[in-house]
Amino acid sequence: MDKALELDPEFCDAYTKKGMAYYYLNNVEEALNNFDKAKEYGEVDTNYYTYQGKTKILLDDYSGALNDLNKVIEIDPEFTEAYYGRAETKIYLPARKLDNYRVFDLSAEYRQVRKRQRRAFLNDKVGQGLRSFESR
Repeated sequence: MDKALELDPEFCDAYTKKGMAYYYLNNVEEALNNFDKAKEYGEVDTNYYTYQGKTKILLDDYSGALNDLNKVIEIDPEFTEAYYGRAETKIYLPARKLDNYRVFDLSAEYRQVRKRQRRAFLNDKVGQGLRSFESR
């Protein structure tokens, strides 16, 4: 990534990936610095918001994490990791900032997304089996 940034210092995706690497190394300050640079230099995606949100959780910035994870869901409503992260984040929020029933709603949302994913997976497997059978 450093080589990519050496060639193009405004390569947004390289900053996002570098921020993700720092997240996994538990270097939250460097992770956030790289996420800030990514946002400064270009259009960001679900990885950006997901990992920036996860980094904010490590810093106990639960409201900020929730905002990031909500943006992931706006971009891609099928992104199950965001629902899980959002539900997990809401567990840490003080009760006065949280409608408790919403945690259960998120759990239901997560189950619905997983159900659609399983159905799509099974449909794909059945389709592959039929194509294989028909080609004999």
